[in-house]
Amino acid sequence: MGACAGGRRWSHSEVVHDVVVPSLWSDKAREIVRVLRETGDLRRLVRRFGDGNNSHPLIRSMVHNNIRREGPVVLAPMTLGSALRKALAVSPVEIINDIKTSCLRGRRGAGFPTGMNQNLLGRNILGKRGFHFDIRIQMGAGACVCGEETAMISSCEGHRGDPKNRPPFPAQKGYLGMPTTANIVETFCCVARILDDGPGWFSEIGTRGSTGTTLLSVSGDCSGPGVYEVPFGIPLSELLTIVGAEDAGAVQVGGPSDRMVSRAEFHRTICYDDLATGGSAMSFGPNRNILKIALKFLDFFVEESCGYCTPCRVGNVLMKQKLEQIIEGRGQIGDLEHLQEHGTTMKLTSRCGLGQTAARPVLTTLHAFRPVYETLLRKRPEEPCLASFDIRAAPQESEKLAGRASEVFAA
Repeated sequence: MGACAGGRRWSHSEVVHDVVVPSLWSDKAREIVRVLRETGDLRRLVRRFGDGNNSHPLIRSMVHNNIRREGPVVLAPMTLGSALRKALAVSPVEIINDIKTSCLRGRRGAGFPTGMNQNLLGRNILGKRGFHFDIRIQMGAGACVCGEETAMISSCEGHRGDPKNRPPFPAQKGYLGMPTTANIVETFCCVARILDDGPGWFSEIGTRGSTGTTLLSVSGDCSGPGVYEVPFGIPLSELLTIVGAEDAGAVQVGGPSDRMVSRAEFHRTICYDDLATGGSAMSFGPNRNILKIALKFLDFFVEESCGYCTPCRVGNVLMKQKLEQIIEGRGQIGDLEHLQEHGTTMKLTSRCGLGQTAARPVLTTLHAFRPVYETLLRKRPEEPCLASFDIRAAPQESEKLAGRASEVFAA
């Protein structure tokens, strides 16, 4: 998903027959159907290439990177092969020590592959006999749960993208039963920069516990949506100024499975020890309905749950139903405790990271925007009946099947 300037209009991208179609609207969907009917070749839709390597003969994509701010690590210019030459000149132990010294922590979010069509892939790279390395790009299963490492490994193996039980952990038994490390491209980009410029240089950027920079995909109600590389430790308020969202009423840091913060928390910093972000920041203007945003996120998790474990499969639905009742004005004071309990249960008992974090849209908005919830609740603690239960409406479907009306006896 992506937003146009100001975040007032939304579009999204789709991969259709291996062709990336960005900024997909209803009119473009009709054009896709027309081209398929007339030619059967979706490549006819590619009329202009995006920026960066999107115009490369091997890529030829319409995607626009929308990079708003380049930093010194991931998006800075780099001499191809330089880091690799330095790595091959030392021992593996020295390389590992450099990475430890840099205090690099695994990243989440977007990144760009390096070392492409320069003789840095294949066999006996850079004249080092026995050093073979290659890259294979695997199309994922397309589900949110495949962002969880064991589900991603299942997808790469050709299976359904379901999480695997742990132990064994991927480092012990991962892809095709072999020890596997799962990291995103951004992490490897940082490793290459550390090998090239040194761990000391890298560790001077950011904070003591969060060294280096991070890529943030910024969207929503802002004048400058796009990709920003910023140093760890940047205050959220400063980021909002940079992207043109000074009037934001709330920010979802790190995607739907992370946290919603209010203006009272805009002084906090983006780093692993404070506001840890999965690579995104969504800005919402002061007039946005926070509860409806949380409901949209919950709806997403209801659809994306693999359904394997009960806490995630059922818990998301129960939380969504309860939140709908509150938004409609049919909630009671006790409902907030129920939401907290459901969310805590999901966090502690779900099988994988998706279920363990799916309740956060509700739990974090309960923390940061509790007055918004409370103003919608019915203040009737003296009545033991649930205001959300309609005894006349509940049996209507059964009445249709039975062909007769139910008898209701009131006390």
